[in-house]
Amino acid sequence: LEAEGPLRRRIDVEHGDAALALYVQGRDQSWAERARFGLLAHMMSAPYFNDLRTERQLGYVVAAQPWVQANTPGIIFLVQSPVAPASAIEAATEAFLASFREDLATMTPEAFEAERAGLLSKVLEADKNLGERSNRLWSDLDSRLTTFDSRERVAEAIRALDLPAMRAFAEDFAARLRDGRLAVWSDGAFTEAPAPDGA
Repeated sequence: LEAEGPLRRRIDVEHGDAALALYVQGRDQSWAERARFGLLAHMMSAPYFNDLRTERQLGYVVAAQPWVQANTPGIIFLVQSPVAPASAIEAATEAFLASFREDLATMTPEAFEAERAGLLSKVLEADKNLGERSNRLWSDLDSRLTTFDSRERVAEAIRALDLPAMRAFAEDFAARLRDGRLAVWSDGAFTEAPAPDGA
């Protein structure tokens, strides 16, 4: 995404629920950037679900996950809501991210290590079947990575991350959220609601 400032696009969907996909893209295609985005998404996923779905009850589809597009890492926040417009979902997401940064600032090294170990276990998990292995190898081939070791490279970059580095990255991520996000949404039944911010 080369434009400065938030980008937005409304799409028409014949459904009463509002939906929002909020995408924040990385600055480069390095393994270190993939590791940072992967770990941040891993750390955010369960709290985001708990905040927006369990606590605020804004929607039944709520997810925060890493999203690599054209070899560029990012995070996508997805919410489908029968009770709130996309602008309210975006505001709730921003509030969550501000709270998450505060939690990260007080996180203990032990808790951070548990998060990092959990992601490493997931990244290095053995393929369950030939289909999973084929998909992984084809993904590497599509990326022109003929050494077929993307997960090992990402794992090495994850091991290099520490808590101060992730705190600094969370601050940088907040700046990207202001200046480099893409919001794609559908109004659903909330046609009078304001649109998400951006051009």
